[in-house]
Amino acid sequence: MKEIVNKQDLIDTINQSYENYYQTLIKNKEAINKEELSNNLGWLSQVLQWEKDERMGSILNIHSIDVDKLDKEFNELYINDDIEYIIENYNKVELDLVAYIDKLSDEDLFEANKRHWTTIRPNSSIYDWIKTYALDNL
Repeated sequence: MKEIVNKQDLIDTINQSYENYYQTLIKNKEAINKEELSNNLGWLSQVLQWEKDERMGSILNIHSIDVDKLDKEFNELYINDDIEYIIENYNKVELDLVAYIDKLSDEDLFEANKRHWTTIRPNSSIYDWIKTYALDNL
């Protein structure tokens, strides 16, 4: 993956990565790891929800977050759903993610601890969360 230095680089990388991933999913549905796809979808949806909540003034109690428990819940969330349904939701979240990123400044995106919810993992930025759950598994 190329070095990402600003939000446009990130948007371009996400769009290209998702397009490649989507084409792979469509061509090889039987090889899809539904648990991994569900996990990524769950985390991306959660990050977007935390951001929305924080912008509306709600402060997340980060000490109550059990990351391992959320991983398990996300792995199970869509496991019984049809793969087309999961892919459709994944595509929607990808569009929401890009729209969200586009509204951020580079400072908000790349500097650590700019949002309260990012401090669940010490010294993390919004970009760190997006990289982990939107790019690293594609």
